[in-house]
Amino acid sequence: MAGVRPKRKTVEDIKSTILTPSLVPYFEVQIPVPTFMSQLIGARDPYNYLTLLCTEASLPGNQLITFNVDNDYTGVTEQMPHRKVYDQKLDLTFYVNADENAYYPIKFFETYISFIAGEDQKSGQFELKDSNYFYRLSYPDDYMLDGLYIYKFEKNRTTGLTYQFIRTYPTNINTMPITYGDAQVLKCTVSYSYIRYILNQKFDTSRKVVANEPAPAPIPPEVLSEEIVPNFDKRILTGSANDNDDNTVRGELSNRTQGFINGIRVPRI
Repeated sequence: MAGVRPKRKTVEDIKSTILTPSLVPYFEVQIPVPTFMSQLIGARDPYNYLTLLCTEASLPGNQLITFNVDNDYTGVTEQMPHRKVYDQKLDLTFYVNADENAYYPIKFFETYISFIAGEDQKSGQFELKDSNYFYRLSYPDDYMLDGLYIYKFEKNRTTGLTYQFIRTYPTNINTMPITYGDAQVLKCTVSYSYIRYILNQKFDTSRKVVANEPAPAPIPPEVLSEEIVPNFDKRILTGSANDNDDNTVRGELSNRTQGFINGIRVPRI
């Protein structure tokens, strides 16, 4: 029985595959800034500032949801896909700075989530610390954005992968423990929600075009024989109103068609 046989690999084949892996540290994250925080762009551009502070990210994934088919082949259970599902969370970790714009990531995302929750720092009579303070969530189109990108590239190379996320917004800020002991860099981890993403560097595929195919010929209606369907051309129908004038009609059928109406046997009148 013929099978796949191993092929001879050269040194150049090895160098071009396993000796040139993709390295983790080379990536860049672009964070969109909503319009209600546009005043930050003048003082410190958050596009570049948050990009430099972002130290960890995760490339997204997806999966196909399937259902089992048991009756097509004997003894075989197939899994047929019916839906594509995207990951619903994207975790981003930022270094927390201590310069003139100290704690910038914490302030940025705290402000972002406060706007989504409808909290107002200048609420007037009902301030945040009041016991009767209330809030109302903002409209989704005011805080969901499409401009979040993750660029994955390699050192000394311009090509890479571009992930574009649709309708994103931060959902939570993880706790940040601070303790005595060895000095470590404070990090802020934020989870983003999105509905789907787009990978712009996928391979081209050829899909069968069903629309250009000729339409199948219509199936002619099944014609029944005369033994089953009576000859309605020779049917004699005569009617007259009955004595009660209720507009009902009494029919008389010929000998050949007597007992059939529209091909259905009925009792004699």
